[in-house]
Amino acid sequence: MAKVPMPVFPKFDDNITGFSYWEACGVNLVNSATVYHKFGFNDAVSAAFETIWDEGGLYAYPPAASANSMMLVSGSATDTAAGSGAQMVKIFGLNNSWDTVIQTKATNGTAPVMLDNFERVFRITVESVGVGKINAGAIYVGVGSATGKPTTVYGLVGSGFNQSNMSILPVPRNCTGYLLDINVYTSISKQIVSRMMASFNRGPLRTQLTMPMIANPITHPAVPPIAYPEFTDLELQAKASGGGGEIGGEFTMVVIVNSS
Repeated sequence: MAKVPMPVFPKFDDNITGFSYWEACGVNLVNSATVYHKFGFNDAVSAAFETIWDEGGLYAYPPAASANSMMLVSGSATDTAAGSGAQMVKIFGLNNSWDTVIQTKATNGTAPVMLDNFERVFRITVESVGVGKINAGAIYVGVGSATGKPTTVYGLVGSGFNQSNMSILPVPRNCTGYLLDINVYTSISKQIVSRMMASFNRGPLRTQLTMPMIANPITHPAVPPIAYPEFTDLELQAKASGGGGEIGGEFTMVVIVNSS
């Protein structure tokens, strides 16, 4: 398993003391480190495991062949560059070399807007809005032509949220991800089972941790942090006894560029 790279700090102000390495990462004091707070929500988890994300169901990862064919589209005609809803959207992901890609696009309502090279999508944010202040319809990123929604969805912003809710994160090429914590919440008094899953080099998802609960939230600090190599996909899943459970989940990961 990869080791934590040696911390490289810029010069501290003499009045700043007491930062741990991971706290310093969180306040941008470590070179080549990016902190991701990944959170997701599923408003109706079934009795079978589902990914904690806006769309519900198990998340299906894009194959490499789809890396150049994704599109952005809204379920509402008012999400346009001059409309009252979402006007500009930013997509965060990886290309088919697994390097980070961030792209900003103007919306075009229910008509698709083609994107550049994406093989993974892990966050979508609404960057500007009209008088409505929110995205009027769900905003999707995916493949396959269909008015208002792609045939296969790889990321979305629920109507009115202005940001995706996807407890999913890939580790880019030439990087190591360090998992710091996992938190799961629910609004119902049912037996909930949540689990952290990981896929290595596009392989099958493997269970990393299983966490049962009833009503009370779960907080699981990873001490020491758990290292995941490049080309890893991480996601949170959950299920509820009898189905119908609202589940929120989040985890924190520090992604550090590997030293040469």
